[in-house]
Amino acid sequence: MNTIKPKEAKLKHDEFNPHKAFKSFWRLPKAVAAHERLSLGAKVLYATLAGLAGSYGTSYPSRNKLSALLGGVSHKTLYNWQRELVVNGMIRVNQKGRGLPNNYYFIRNPIFDNAEEYELLGSERCLYTGPQTSEPIAVDADTARQLYKADVQAWYEKGIAGEQVPFPKPCWIHDRKKFKLYKEEMEAKVLAYIDAM
Repeated sequence: MNTIKPKEAKLKHDEFNPHKAFKSFWRLPKAVAAHERLSLGAKVLYATLAGLAGSYGTSYPSRNKLSALLGGVSHKTLYNWQRELVVNGMIRVNQKGRGLPNNYYFIRNPIFDNAEEYELLGSERCLYTGPQTSEPIAVDADTARQLYKADVQAWYEKGIAGEQVPFPKPCWIHDRKKFKLYKEEMEAKVLAYIDAM
């Protein structure tokens, strides 16, 4: 039986094929790499923490070890990247005390489109970026709905005051269709209320 050999590019003497060429590397999920609100440093930190967690599921490197693994960045820079990951609902940090390494836990996030539906039930999360906070925050679906209702109320009050502002959008969650329907339902209720006045 003949086996088909995979095609390979013609390489020059100083070029190499990176496929399976490296013995060790950090794995950066595509969804994290494409995340618009994370800096490049935060993305590399996520990949590093995930790599250190291995099959155990959580990692607990010291700040000095993390700094060394990431090219000697300062502790302040590490903290800023860590904060980005926390604010965007990517990790949870358990601080164990002065001089002790933190424990890093990985949070299920709607950006991972390979997550099973049942994994997100009861804990759907989204990033709220509306006027009620100065920076994006990760919230569960119930909190997102409450924030959205308040945004719609604020939109209505601004409209009465003569301000022209666009109708607010709900924050993105795992089921995009569900939140689109929720927005349309809320918009219809508001318009019906205005018509009835």
